[in-house]
Amino acid sequence: MTRIKYGRSGASLDRRFRSRTYYARSVSSPAPETIVVVVVVVVVVVVVVVVVVVVVEVPVVVVVVVVVVVIVVVVLGCKLRCWHVLVI
Repeated sequence: MTRIKYGRSGASLDRRFRSRTYYARSVSSPAPETIVVVVVVVVVVVVVVVVVVVVVEVPVVVVVVVVVVVIVVVVLGCKLRCWHVLVI
């Protein structure tokens, strides 16, 4: 394989492409643990909403508003990395 030198560092072009490909692949695919956590959270939220609406007979609008507020707070917590604030 022919190595093409570039820049003052003299690093080879194929090495640069290999590292970029690896970086892109690691960023684009989420970790399996993240997928599992998201699925578990969605299932728990659906079960809680059904139980609250059927058993407690709370209006659906109230439950939807509470769920949306909780999701927004959790997403902001993820973005700001302030998990110590979100003690559930």
